[in-house]
Order: sequence, then structure tokens, then C-alpha cells
Amino acid sequence: MTTINDKDYTEYSFTDKPKRLAFLTYLVKLLEIHERPSEYDCDVDELFLRMTVKDSPTKKMVTKWISFALEKKKVKMLYLGLKTIYHNHYYLHGIAFCATTLVYLTISDCEITNCLFELPALKLLFLFVVCIEDDDFKDLIAGCPRIQKLRTQKLHNIVVSNHELKFFGVNLDCSDGKILIESANLESLEFISFSMDFCEVEITFTTTVRELTLRKAYGQETLMNFIDKFPLLEKLIIDDCR
Repeated sequence: MTTINDKDYTEYSFTDKPKRLAFLTYLVKLLEIHERPSEYDCDVDELFLRMTVKDSPTKKMVTKWISFALEKKKVKMLYLGLKTIYHNHYYLHGIAFCATTLVYLTISDCEITNCLFELPALKLLFLFVVCIEDDDFKDLIAGCPRIQKLRTQKLHNIVVSNHELKFFGVNLDCSDGKILIESANLESLEFISFSMDFCEVEITFTTTVRELTLRKAYGQETLMNFIDKFPLLEKLIIDDCR
């Protein structure tokens, strides 16, 4: 298992240019080596790509690494943590996330638009600090029919209808909107930074839920009414709610 250190990879200094150039040169050469047929070629099960993207050639290189991982190496775990120098989010546009072997997908600090998702084996999907419109999110979920764990964030409408889903977590930043979760196997829910008074939440199968976590949530009376909807809770965590 690859370990990611806690250093802030989004920090950028022009004094680091030689080091960054050397790193990017290494990534390009490494990709070229892996793309060449070799009797010593090895399978790549996991790819962690975490960096600040500066210019167009680097963006092309990042896209090639993603395509290489999904098409050639058929990775099972893909982590993308990408930012730009001048903007908070890296623009993932029109990339085809199509892989029959990918099981875990985590995307951080990106904006997702007009991407194709065909991930029949995906079981875990985590989105952190990601900009995605409702329609693109709908397409993403539709492309992951076997998803079991989903963690996302602020969206106006979050609709997930998938009976494989066991865990759903969301960070709403106290925004309004609607959440609809339909899953007969749902076991665990986690809501962070949201207000029940402004966000409509509907869970169609409440008797299957055994764990509920509420962190930094607002509206005590509404929260208590929400908790009462889950009669078979075995574990309830309430942290910093008001």
C-alpha cells in the first residue's frame, strides 16, 4: 500500500522550477518505459498522482498517465490529487474513465465536466474538494453500477439509486438542496456541515441503517426528527452539532 505524506503538494514556488522540471522529466521517461513492450514489464495495481499542474504540456502528461493506467495497466486503485497554480481546481474535461478492473477511485481538487464513466467493478468512490455539476454527477453514478461506498460534497441535488450502496457520506457546507438515497443495503450514513432546515434529505430504506454520524450539523429539533427515522440504529455519533 502506497503511503502519501502530509506535505502540502499545492505549494508552488518559482525557485522550485529546476526540481519540478526534473520530476516531470522523470514522469515522462517513466511513462515511455512502461509503454514499451518488455519481457520485464510488471503489472501496476495502484496509481497515486498528486501534484500541482503548471502548463499545457504537463496537463497532457497527466492525461496520458490516467489513460495509461486505465487502458494499459488496468489499475484497481486510482488516486488523483491535482491543482493548478492560479486556480484551486484542475480541469478534468472529456477524459474517459473506462476500466473493467478499477475498484477504488478517489479524486481531489479537480473540476469534473463532460467526462465518460464506465466503471462496472468500482466499489468505492470518494470526491474531495471537487467541482461537479448535478448532471455530471448523475452520469458518474450511472457509470458505477456496483458502488458500495460513496463520499461526496456540496451539490444542489444528490440522487443515488443503487441497491449495492452500503455507505454514503457528504459534506454540504450548510447549503440548500436535496439528497435522495435509494438502497436496500444501506448500512451507514455520515453528514458533515449541513442544515436540515434548508436541505431536504430522503432515505428510502431507513430500517437497514445501523450507523449514523452527524458532525457540525445545524437545527437541533430537525436533527432529532431525522434521527428518529432510523429505528434500528446501533451506533450514533453526534459531534459539534447546534
